Amino acid sequence: MNVSVESRTDAERHNSLQRINRLPIELLSRVFLAGDDLDYAPELPEVAFLNEEMFDVTAFYFQEIVVQVCRHWRAVGLSVPKLWSHISTDQYPLDPRAELFLSRSGATTPLYLSLYMNEDFTKGLENDDCCSHANRAHKLLASIVEKGGITSRWRYLKVWCDMPSVVIAVADFIANAPLENLAILLLDNNPRYPSRMYDCILDTMLARDERDNIMFRSPPPKLQDLLLGGMPTQFFFNDPPTALVSNLTRLELGVTCTLPPVLGLYELLSSNTKLESLVLDMSLVDQVHLRIGPRSEVQVELPSLRRFALKEPKSANWAISVLAMINAPGVEEFTLDLNHTMPPNPPGAVARFVAIARQGTQLLKSWPASDMNMDGWGPIFPALRHLILGPFPDRGPILSSTIRAFTNLTRLDWELEESCEQAILDLAVAPLPCPQLEHLRVHGVPNDELVLVVKGRAERGAPLKTVEVNSRDWGMITDEAKSYLEDALETFGEYIDENESDSDSDDDWTDTDEDASDGSTLDSSGSESELSD
Repeated sequence: MNVSVESRTDAERHNSLQRINRLPIELLSRVFLAGDDLDYAPELPEVAFLNEEMFDVTAFYFQEIVVQVCRHWRAVGLSVPKLWSHISTDQYPLDPRAELFLSRSGATTPLYLSLYMNEDFTKGLENDDCCSHANRAHKLLASIVEKGGITSRWRYLKVWCDMPSVVIAVADFIANAPLENLAILLLDNNPRYPSRMYDCILDTMLARDERDNIMFRSPPPKLQDLLLGGMPTQFFFNDPPTALVSNLTRLELGVTCTLPPVLGLYELLSSNTKLESLVLDMSLVDQVHLRIGPRSEVQVELPSLRRFALKEPKSANWAISVLAMINAPGVEEFTLDLNHTMPPNPPGAVARFVAIARQGTQLLKSWPASDMNMDGWGPIFPALRHLILGPFPDRGPILSSTIRAFTNLTRLDWELEESCEQAILDLAVAPLPCPQLEHLRVHGVPNDELVLVVKGRAERGAPLKTVEVNSRDWGMITDEAKSYLEDALETFGEYIDENESDSDSDDDWTDTDEDASDGSTLDSSGSESELSD
């Protein structure tokens, strides 16, 4: 007998005796699915497949490894369409791996699409050719549908791009598409050239019929998470105000050009009272045209809301109108970033409103009159445990008094502007603010001030347990200070914020679609490869 055949026979006999290969096929397929789920588990911080790197086409995928092990595992792996339902690509035409996964996912299995329509995707196109970028985005989506990935199968769609015309093209594609199974939609336009973004939007919008500027003509009935970044405001807010979606549990809304009309936002929130997480990010807004109107003093109850973020609202008046509209006493995490907030009202007015606008179940509907008795009034989020503060362009003591209003805080994340050392020192001034505070994460805090805060709170009986310093500040902390802080705290270290990345890339990986009849384990040469990244 041929030596290679003997070796293969011995290998098959050995493999058949392994406990995992004696499991019923149904159970083994569940094991494979559980392993595949680990690739996409957001609760595992060490996993590389997170956010924008969640579906890196150079990464090793669990299912690709499984079907390389032996004939039995390959047969089981290929018989489970769900194992191949995560489709990701950054290319048009579709890259071989994406086509392979799509072909193995069957005809009805729900699909999880992650599409990177940025740098690599737009290679060969002129940067200012908005039309060509939009056409390529449309062609990619159309090709997925043509190859069996019809829109009714989409369980989630995540698109990252850096051109406004691309996100508009995606919105156009899905506006009339049947999306009866869509549960998560993410459209993130992070402009490659912010200074030219508005010109591109203007060029794109001038060539369109206004009636086409709408996100959904038939809202996806199962949509739970909607995350929009860099979407032109008029696509989501129309006149008269109507809500385009309902029954969401998570909404992240980042718009461009103009602030959303307050009444339009009210209609949207009124149709989504089960929201648990809400982010309003106005960092890409360029023009502040307020449409508050005579009926602006409206409120909506959001009893399930636990996480709320208000980022760069630009207008203090608009921000106060929004905060006065959202009655959500159960919020436990609140982000307030007032960077680039403009007159006539100073950003301190927003922070002040946050600290004084609630009395029991009653929430102020507007800024209080000057003669109003504010005794007994307190913070708008009485259950708040985690406060996240962005750069605060007001040098007065208002922010310190706002922090003092939240007596139940256990964690404070604080990004300080220059010359705000006194504000951080207030954390150690008697009577101590936030007596339950245990976790402090800071950016922009000088070396000496950080030591004084930790030492001062410890001396006054409210010691911190954890302090994290932004990695960009880490090198400015002296060895002496690090030594003290490591001894004084349970945990002391640096953190990397969302604007930094230390992602790693894996080596190339190959797979074969030729189901070998000999059942042998492939050798390291990868001679039967079909995919090559």
